[in-house]
Amino acid sequence: MLILCHIAYIYILYIGQYQTTVFHKKTFTGVYLNWTSLTARKYKIGLIKGLLNRICKICTLKEDRDLEIEKLKHILWLNQYPSEVVDNVISKHLEKQVEKEQTAEKLKRFIVLPYNGQKSEDFGEKLKDLVSSNFPQVDFNIAFQTPSTLGSLFPFKDRIKNVEAQSLVVYKLQCTTCNASYIGKTVRILYHRIKEHKTKNTSACLQHQQQNEGHAIDFDGIEILDRAENNLKLQVKELLHI
Repeated sequence: MLILCHIAYIYILYIGQYQTTVFHKKTFTGVYLNWTSLTARKYKIGLIKGLLNRICKICTLKEDRDLEIEKLKHILWLNQYPSEVVDNVISKHLEKQVEKEQTAEKLKRFIVLPYNGQKSEDFGEKLKDLVSSNFPQVDFNIAFQTPSTLGSLFPFKDRIKNVEAQSLVVYKLQCTTCNASYIGKTVRILYHRIKEHKTKNTSACLQHQQQNEGHAIDFDGIEILDRAENNLKLQVKELLHI
């Protein structure tokens, strides 16, 4: 005969938070389905899981949960349940409980990357491994988007035709003498970035011209490789093209 006579007992701590634990009525006898009864084993195991699940859901404090689990072990022992069976079920249940809590606590983050074939997939795997190893609390996922969209098939009348007047782009500069090239990105108007390449001593393009006599970067033949709506996506696309 199965008698379930316990309810949640709620009390309030001095800090004003609700805490709950298990409360047994005075009429609770501790009589459950006996292990020796002529009943399928799965129902007896199900009884252990059901009572254990109730404890885990009702008890908000770990100390209360551990105490109630010890009480449950004693009650099941009185109902002739083998200790090794009870311990095994409880152990597996608590392991699953910990896994669920860890999964629930993880921060879900998501990023969309442009798909340029196998190199995009390889980059995605490396990025996931990097995030997982440095930020284990983050559930990081990647989705790929094809570079061709429906909107790209239709020209816009207000599209900026002057290359140097564009912004939020990944661009390429080529040496007119050798195969050397430079791939960069800018969120500003491209004209200002090209001006820096021509005048700043730290510019890799200017250094290439100075270190290689007769070489010249074709600043007039700028090639736009990609576009994005923010700096983060520009950085990713720049890496992919490099």
